[in-house]
Amino acid sequence: MVNIGNWLRQARYRAKKSGVDGSLTVDEVAAVISDLDGRCAYCGSAATALDNPVPFSEGGQNVQANVLPACAGCKAVKRNHSICWMHDRGYISEDIYVRVVGGMLSRNGGCAMKEVLRSLLGIYP
Repeated sequence: MVNIGNWLRQARYRAKKSGVDGSLTVDEVAAVISDLDGRCAYCGSAATALDNPVPFSEGGQNVQANVLPACAGCKAVKRNHSICWMHDRGYISEDIYVRVVGGMLSRNGGCAMKEVLRSLLGIYP
């Protein structure tokens, strides 16, 4: 698994560069990894990296709700796209998509991510 501290420093740098607020902590990232048993959120294989399901460039926030463990293969496919893009292109099933988004919305920062996801999907209140 990736070094959480190093990844978090890089995430904070990318967030600041993108003008994104957030105060994600090592404990919050560790809790997400633990919740998913160190498995890739997208395919279930052993996670070797961390990922923002909604990139900062698409409105993602630097919060617990926007971090997931991922394997190298899924991270390479997703690149700088959102989880919505992965689902739309058939890289993840409807069941996985619903499970992952539901998990995102239940974590710290889920309310902020709800609005971002609604916007990505073209759903407005």
